[in-house]
Amino acid sequence: MIEIPLNRASPRALYRQIADHLESMILAGTLPSSWKLPGSRELASSLGVSRTTVTESYECLAEKGLIVLKGRSGAYVADGFLPAAREHQRSLVHDLAEPFPSSDLLPTKQLHSAVRATLAQAGAELYLPLPPEGLLALRVALMQHAAARGIPAHHERIAVTSGALEGLFLSLSALRNAGIRRLWVESLTYPNVFTIAASLGLEVHSLPHRPEKYVEGLARAGSSDVVYLIPSFHNPTGRTLPYAIRRDLLALSAERGLWVLEDDAYGELRYGDFSVPALKALPLSERVLYIGSFSQLLFPGLRLGYALLPEDLFASFVNAKAMTGSTPSLVQYVVSTFLQEGRLQEGLTAARETVAHTMQDLAHRLGGLSGISFRKPLGGIYLWIETPGREGEQLVEAARKRGVAVVPGSRFAGPGHHGV
Repeated sequence: MIEIPLNRASPRALYRQIADHLESMILAGTLPSSWKLPGSRELASSLGVSRTTVTESYECLAEKGLIVLKGRSGAYVADGFLPAAREHQRSLVHDLAEPFPSSDLLPTKQLHSAVRATLAQAGAELYLPLPPEGLLALRVALMQHAAARGIPAHHERIAVTSGALEGLFLSLSALRNAGIRRLWVESLTYPNVFTIAASLGLEVHSLPHRPEKYVEGLARAGSSDVVYLIPSFHNPTGRTLPYAIRRDLLALSAERGLWVLEDDAYGELRYGDFSVPALKALPLSERVLYIGSFSQLLFPGLRLGYALLPEDLFASFVNAKAMTGSTPSLVQYVVSTFLQEGRLQEGLTAARETVAHTMQDLAHRLGGLSGISFRKPLGGIYLWIETPGREGEQLVEAARKRGVAVVPGSRFAGPGHHGV
């Protein structure tokens, strides 16, 4: 049966109300193509109306081509009706705005193996909640993984998160509790940081547009400030901060007590010729909070990330995590098994090769277009296109008409920034 709200005091006929409601469900995709509607007798009994009322509503829908009446077989939703989002998707030839990775990047077989091994080995603990900081075996595995990135981490200062977004929120919450009042962000950055900052009551200030001016822009920042950076394969510009700028920022952090929040969600997707060390791996990084994630590429549906934290912020971070709830136990055990089996590097290597090939192909195709300019990134998934004399929204609309979805730069700018 289908529950249909009827207003019996309304001047609109009941059969029209039934038809209207069913039409909205068909157009929304709630009732899919070829789905059989309830029989007129059964629906009439359920709704407390006459069978004639239901029959009239079905005839009304049939006249619009929304359903097909097949005699004694019943009424069926007509073929070809897609919800708006799917219709929009079907019109695309290339969707470069899709936030989730292609399925061919996922280490599906290795994950299946980890899931089977986890289910075979684990007992009741698999279904019990874990401490807010996360499964100990997973935190040790993450420490060893950080060592491969050159980061001198310790498992007692590693916390598991439900993706990088939660890691960002919890880091800023811990910093807010430590007395931070001002957040510095790049002129173009991950847009959810503005929502989080507003929810925590943090003042947001923008860094200079050019990275070589960052240190100068932070000249008056101190222990009540934190700067949020995506230093490697930046979202959305794809750029990578040069080593000299990283070194100078860390020196400023040590000198003035400035906190640095490093978002390294894409840091392991390097396909350039030279390694790109994390800020947390460099000297003078004691006041760096590091956010890593496997959700952006290898395990998008598992939503697992982690944070490497300074000792004096760990307790505050974990207390905030306790309020949001621990990351699901099954997810943590599966990823722990995946890491312990040595599957991560295998998955990352395959993903790097695929993404590098895709980026090379995209850059080659775009290279023949006039009126745009871009710099191919050293890693990651973002390619920033400059369109002199033309705003991003105009390019988005022009690309849409040709079946290509892209994202305007304005989506990554803070309040008051326009024309990107």
